[in-house]
Amino acid sequence: MELCVNREKLKIDMDRDKYSLLESANALYLLAARRARTLVGYLFAFVLPHFHYKSSGEVALTDMYWVRPEERNGIGRKLFDRFESDMRKRGTVVQLVTSCKVSHDHTRFFELLGWQHTDNTLVRFL
Repeated sequence: MELCVNREKLKIDMDRDKYSLLESANALYLLAARRARTLVGYLFAFVLPHFHYKSSGEVALTDMYWVRPEERNGIGRKLFDRFESDMRKRGTVVQLVTSCKVSHDHTRFFELLGWQHTDNTLVRFL
């Protein structure tokens, strides 16, 4: 939970049943980076028609991504390059969407990969 912004309100408790449903519907994308069979990074994304633009095609929205700190020397780029390549091959995806925490700002990284900074996200805990 390296990037959790409020550990008091947000406890790790993955809904494995919903992830399984998404996987069954071909709406879950998982990518793992390994070095000698050890997990060093991952990327999860939801691939769905956008609720506002359903006839435009699918949107691939990252759910979460992470790279082991000592492996942050190109693995992230490889993950996102592969993600983009896989989504292009799918043939139905028209947009990739991701985010990053203010405390771990990856904006420059994504801009170097050709991503466009289009939105800022704000949260309010209740």
